[in-house]
Amino acid sequence: MLDFIAVDFSFNRHWNIYLIVFLALIGDSHLSKPMRSTSALIALPIEKKCQIPANLSNVIITNNNFRTNIDAGSSVSTNTLVTFACQPGYQLDGDETLVCTDDGWDKKVPVCYSRNYCDARVLNDDKSITAICLFESAAVACEKIKPNTIAVIKCAIGYQQKNVRQKTILSCTNEYKWNYPITPCEIKCGELQQYSTPFARNGIPIEISEAPWHVGIYSNLNERDFKHICGGSIVSYRVVVSAAHCFY
Repeated sequence: MLDFIAVDFSFNRHWNIYLIVFLALIGDSHLSKPMRSTSALIALPIEKKCQIPANLSNVIITNNNFRTNIDAGSSVSTNTLVTFACQPGYQLDGDETLVCTDDGWDKKVPVCYSRNYCDARVLNDDKSITAICLFESAAVACEKIKPNTIAVIKCAIGYQQKNVRQKTILSCTNEYKWNYPITPCEIKCGELQQYSTPFARNGIPIEISEAPWHVGIYSNLNERDFKHICGGSIVSYRVVVSAAHCFY
């Protein structure tokens, strides 16, 4: 005979919700059987969600599952279809439709940038190039790039042009687009930029792209065995720079 059912909700240390159901079964009192009880522990799974970056601006975000607009910084459940659009005067960079999966967004979250300027990120985000911007023959920052701004492209230290036809002078058009695509430079393998600055006793700071090639230095213990003692940087075909304590 079912005597009672008690239901209790509680939180454990990981904030998972557990539903504990106790079923107490009492035997026939005439047979003087002891009371028997059973219990079941059921763990409710935690719902996975995807978060929309809180720093998105000038963007309109729609939860297509519920056909409602949501704010930046909000979270949505898995299998939710979300669309992104921009406020007037802004243009979307990226895919307009994303799906929340168990592993997060299926694509990179897009951003909106102003249509009143050419995209400056293509000049600043690529480490293989450097750019100088000119507006009406005067140097300006390569940030909010107005139409008729000229960008002079050079390869960064340790890089070279992929081909001789690579465009090095670009112009921001009245449609807020560059007149040519910006082509990244390719790395110069094994070749370093030459400097006239003399070597200092304690060294001089350099960019990582100026000496990106590394070697391992080993000491031969016998004819067959070697021991790794240090690393070094290649600066020419015959010169490797390492620390003095590796050898003295």
